[in-house]
Amino acid sequence: MTEDTAALERIISHVWRLRGERSSPSVGVHDPPLDRTASSPSRDRSVSFDCRALASSRYAARGGEVVTGIEEVTTIRVPSGRLVVDAPFDDDDVSRYERGLPTRPPRELAVSIPPGVYPVEIAWTAGPYEFFGEYFDGVECAATRLRLSDDPVIGWEMGLGVEDDIDRIQPGKEPQFYSDANVGCFADAGAWTTLAAPFRAIKDGIPVPRDTERLPGWCERVRDESQQADLVTFGAESGGIVWLGRTATGDVAAIVVTSGMPGTKA
Repeated sequence: MTEDTAALERIISHVWRLRGERSSPSVGVHDPPLDRTASSPSRDRSVSFDCRALASSRYAARGGEVVTGIEEVTTIRVPSGRLVVDAPFDDDDVSRYERGLPTRPPRELAVSIPPGVYPVEIAWTAGPYEFFGEYFDGVECAATRLRLSDDPVIGWEMGLGVEDDIDRIQPGKEPQFYSDANVGCFADAGAWTTLAAPFRAIKDGIPVPRDTERLPGWCERVRDESQQADLVTFGAESGGIVWLGRTATGDVAAIVVTSGMPGTKA
């Protein structure tokens, strides 16, 4: 197992441990306290969580799925430095899409990132998966990562949206985005309207076939060449929870999305 694979596997393992889905203990790695004073963007409002349990390298969900590999599916351009992590469309707004009416704004992260081009990677798991009480072998997407740098991550925190109020979040709640179609996306917030448009073309209540770039792992990409910006979709069961990985200087080195469906194990 490569160091990169093991690192992302530990993230996923830790998420399920925080949710009470795991019973295995940490194996004794003690992380240094995260110093947020070194880099604290004005837009950054995030909920920290204990990262000691990242030492566990497997999660014992349904018989021991493990991360079998990390696949880079594409790169994404984010020229504005503002990142949307959300579903590209909402089933509740289908009639509004068709009539050209305003819809809710996308879930833009409160933390900004340096403008640039970044790889989008998927962590694949293999193991028995349950479907209506039956178990099947197969491969599933456990998490999707936007890799901002290769610097070591020493701590993880939940990523809030610009509209989230940290004072209103109840203990144990996980801020997230929702998706009836089990699809999420990374996108440049400055070009959101153009990038999301292909997913919101509706005629007679039915989505119009969209001309998007097909990528590995059932992902898609939309390009806006006028703004040199992209949108990249990924699988997200019922939506997703966003995690920010910070370095010793407080910079965000990775943004990881895990499934948003309560009780899911991958």
